[in-house]
Amino acid sequence: MSWLTKLNDIKLSITTGDGKIYYPLWKNAIKNIEYNTEAFEFVGIPGTYVERKEHKSNQYPILLYFQGESCIDESEAFELSAQDKRAWVISHPFYGEITVQPLNLSIDNSDYNISRITGTVWETIDQKYPDDVINSQKEIDLKKSEIDIESQAVFVDNIETPSPEIIEPANNSILRTGRNYNVLIQTESDATLLKDRIRSASASVQEIISNTTRYISQANDLINFPFLIVQNINQKVDQMINTFNDFTSIFLGDDTDNEKQIMYESQSTMLLSELSHNLINTNINDYDKRSDVIDVISTLSDAYELFLKNLDDLGYVQDKELSKQLDYIINITLSSLYDVAFESKQERNVILDKDNNIIVLAHRYYGTGDDNLNKFIKQNNISLREYLGLQKGREITYFV
Repeated sequence: MSWLTKLNDIKLSITTGDGKIYYPLWKNAIKNIEYNTEAFEFVGIPGTYVERKEHKSNQYPILLYFQGESCIDESEAFELSAQDKRAWVISHPFYGEITVQPLNLSIDNSDYNISRITGTVWETIDQKYPDDVINSQKEIDLKKSEIDIESQAVFVDNIETPSPEIIEPANNSILRTGRNYNVLIQTESDATLLKDRIRSASASVQEIISNTTRYISQANDLINFPFLIVQNINQKVDQMINTFNDFTSIFLGDDTDNEKQIMYESQSTMLLSELSHNLINTNINDYDKRSDVIDVISTLSDAYELFLKNLDDLGYVQDKELSKQLDYIINITLSSLYDVAFESKQERNVILDKDNNIIVLAHRYYGTGDDNLNKFIKQNNISLREYLGLQKGREITYFV
């Protein structure tokens, strides 16, 4: 069937979670596809074999229209239906029937006779796998302890007699980790705890040649510092990723050698497992909206893929058991975060079609009360001048 025939014969429909069916006009057809891949390199054979596995969930940017005298009523009904957390089923002329969850929606009623809705929907499977229920927090807590022990063992076993050249990169990794984590400090007790861990780790560097076990144990204690403090998860993620990138530049520079690569494997494994540990133990309310969860999913996934690529590019053979444990932690974390994403709030953006004020809008989207008013003001960066009124055409944001 040609694309023109499909356009003429198949009408786009959206069945929202509450079972209602909508037939908006639409424009543009874009599908973003990513694949799960794994790279393999073989001694004596140039190049890399890339095995492509199952593709990840597709994302579809959408551009929908309701038009005519009842366009506003239709868009408001659609907006209300979209608040239901159950998945949508879209029957699309080009893509067939797909089950999706909306990541965000923006509603623009500023043009007469047309209500325009833009956003992104994310394809989801009908059933969550595996079927066995796993308590992700307890599982990650257990596996995190195991991987720390394994990482330290791999480090000690593979660097039997450290060379003096290892002291400088070891010290740099401690200093940069401490500097990054210092950004997270909010209380005096946090500051004292971090200083103690930096001091102990720095002291262990001076003994690394004679006591590798003490060094890697103290480095691990410092790497695991974020889990011990209360701080916004996005702040934690930013500083742990900064630390991960520092490990890359310190250990895998132009003068990298086998010792530095072993240090990179061990400490980056600890860092990535610490990142997973924090993400999985974060309260769902710490994620402001569904797209925030998608962002941390991408951050963790990208960091892990970069870690594997960096080692593959060097021809470095990872420790089998350590590699398996890290892969397990990452995948359990990602799976759990997908569940969190579907339970998180959806972002809504609305273009005001007439002048309005913050009290009316806060009441409309969140209900009465000073807390709801303050939340609306904060989320929309309301200026003092706008306390007097919001003008037509102003974009506002709220969450459902």
